[in-house]
Amino acid sequence: MTKSPPNFIRMKCVIHRCTPRAVLMQMEDGNTYWVPRSVTLDGADICVDDEDISIEDWWLKRNDIDY
Repeated sequence: MTKSPPNFIRMKCVIHRCTPRAVLMQMEDGNTYWVPRSVTLDGADICVDDEDISIEDWWLKRNDIDY
């Protein structure tokens, strides 16, 4: 993973769907998660087929997502 600003974790994944408020990411292990755009660093710029996103660490911990 590359460096992200403090409190954000860069996650390697593939974005499969996007809505105005959330994105569906698939991790390398095959698990999928809906991630609110409000907890991402890139927010409105995330698009289908993106291969990584930065997510606030508290949200990852709250949802038991390993990073």
